[in-house]
Amino acid sequence: MNPKISETALGIHGYAIAFNKVLRDEKVSIGAKGLYSYLCSYAGTKRIAFPTLNKILKELSLSKSTLYKYTEELTSSGYILTMNLQRAKGRRKSKHYFIRYHLDHTKDYEDMIKILSSLNYRL
Repeated sequence: MNPKISETALGIHGYAIAFNKVLRDEKVSIGAKGLYSYLCSYAGTKRIAFPTLNKILKELSLSKSTLYKYTEELTSSGYILTMNLQRAKGRRKSKHYFIRYHLDHTKDYEDMIKILSSLNYRL
């Protein structure tokens, strides 16, 4: 007999799409894969995530040095781009993570510009 688990019991608030290529890449550590999945959960269909540093550290129970290590691993593998941005009317810049879809960097940059423009960011 399978007990039924309700969405409320799990605290489910949606789902994330993470690319198998990243999750199955043997060169990427399990920690970096976890960070990638976490960022995908924030990015949704816009492909851009901007959880605060403190939020990431708390929710993933990471130290700053470990977060930076995993971020560098994902960046150097070509799976994410990072940038410091602010909204057009915003006062503070914050770290933004862009989930890459294409092997062609030009296409990703074009997509990123369109997405950021639609979200009212200064470029």
